[in-house]
Amino acid sequence: MRTFVQKSLKALLLVVSLFFLMVSAYASKIISAPPTLQYSVSTFCYGAIGTTTPNTPVGSVSNTYTYIQLDPNSGALGINTRTGVITMQNSDPGVYEVTYTITGEKDTIIVQQITINSIVKTLYNGYDFSCSSKDDGKLTVSVSFLGNSTMQYSIDNSNWQSSNIISNITQGTYTLYVRDSLAPSCVVDSGTFNFITAPDTLGWTLITQTDVKCKGNNTGEFTVTAKGGAGNYKYQLDSAGITLKSYSADSVFSSLYAGTYQVTIKDTNNCTWLDSVFITEPLDSLKWSKVSQTNVTCKGNNNGEFKVTGIGGTSPYTYQLDSAGTTLKSYSADSVFSSLYAGTYQVTIKDANNCTWLDSFTITEPDSLKWSKVSQTNVTCKGNNNGEFKVTGTGGTSPYTYQLDSAGTTLKSYSADSVFSTLYAGTYQVTIKDANNCTWLDSFTI
Repeated sequence: MRTFVQKSLKALLLVVSLFFLMVSAYASKIISAPPTLQYSVSTFCYGAIGTTTPNTPVGSVSNTYTYIQLDPNSGALGINTRTGVITMQNSDPGVYEVTYTITGEKDTIIVQQITINSIVKTLYNGYDFSCSSKDDGKLTVSVSFLGNSTMQYSIDNSNWQSSNIISNITQGTYTLYVRDSLAPSCVVDSGTFNFITAPDTLGWTLITQTDVKCKGNNTGEFTVTAKGGAGNYKYQLDSAGITLKSYSADSVFSSLYAGTYQVTIKDTNNCTWLDSVFITEPLDSLKWSKVSQTNVTCKGNNNGEFKVTGIGGTSPYTYQLDSAGTTLKSYSADSVFSSLYAGTYQVTIKDANNCTWLDSFTITEPDSLKWSKVSQTNVTCKGNNNGEFKVTGTGGTSPYTYQLDSAGTTLKSYSADSVFSTLYAGTYQVTIKDANNCTWLDSFTI
C-alpha cells in the first residue's frame, strides 16, 4: 500500500511540473519584453548629409521588420522600410519619429518609437569688458535644440563647458562653437562673433583751473570732465589721504587751499581712474617793507617821509595811505609818502590779484626847541657894559648853537657858546638852533 501511494505522488508531481513548465513557456512567450532598437547615430548635426543604420534589435531571432516613418513632415529625411536605414539630405532641424513593426509567427507587435535629434543654430549676446584694464568680456549663448541632450559651448573648439555663459574673455575676435554632449562630433559653428572691445580708457580731463590768488586763502577751484569708460560718471576728491568730497556727479571742486589733490572718477561699471591736480599760490605772502623813514625834524612841521617796497604776492603793486580812518593818499604805484606830520599811519599794499596787506608806521618829532635862562647879571654902574646873560638849550635835537641880536643887529653869530657878556643895559634876542636847523627865539632885558 505504501509503495502505491509513493508512486502515485511521484506521478502527480511529474504532472504538476510539466504543467508549470508549459505555463511558464507560454507566459514567457506572452509577456516577455519586446526587442529594443538602437541606431548607430541618434543625433544628427544641422546641415549633415549621411545615413544611420539600426543595430539588430535585441531579443529577436528570425522575425521580419518593417520600418515606418510616422512623421509626415520629415522633409528630406528618408527611411528604408525594409532595412531601417535613415538617410540625411540636409534635413531641416526637427524631431523625426520612427517606429518599426516585428512580424512574428502569429502576432504583429509595435515595438517602440525613437527620436532623431537635431541642433538648431544658436544665438548669442556679447558683453563688452567692464573696464579697459580688465579681461572680463562675457558671452551669453541661447541655443534652440530639439531633443533630450545637453549642449556644450566653446570659443576655441577645444575647451568646452556646459554653462551657456562664457566669461573672462580677453579682447579679440572669436568663433562660437556648440555641440551635443552625447554626440561630441556634432559641432555647430555659429560663425565669428563681433569683436569684443573694451571701453575706451576711463579718465578725466582738466577743463578749468583757478589757483589761489592770495597766499593762505582757499579760493582755488578746478573743473574736470570725463572721457572713456561706460558713462554715468561720479567723482571723488581726496588730499593727503583724506576724502574731502565723496563720489557725486559734481565735477567742480572749489574753496581749495594750495596743495595737491587727487580726483578719482568712477563709471557705471565701477571702473576707476585717478589723477592729481596741483593748486598753486604765490610763493611769498604779500607785504611791504620799509625802505626809508624821515621823521619830522622840528616839532609841528610836516616834513616827515616814509618809503616802502612791495614783496611777495603778484606784482605790480599799488599803495594807499590812511591815518585815523581817513585816506590821505589813494591807491597808486607811488610808494613814497611825504609831507607827513608826526603821527601813526597805515599803508595798505594791493597786488595784481587784489590781495591786500596792511601795516602801520609812526612818524616822530622832537620836543619843542627852546632855551632857558641859567643866570643873568645886570649892569652895575650906569653906562657900563658889564651885563651878562647865560642860557641852556632844551628840546629839539642837540647839539645847539646860539645867536645874540639887539635892535636888528647881530651882536654874536651862532656858536656853541651860550654865555653872552659885556652887555650894556637894553633888550636882547637869543636864537637857539639845533642839529636840524630848527630855531627858537626869545628876549631878555639887562
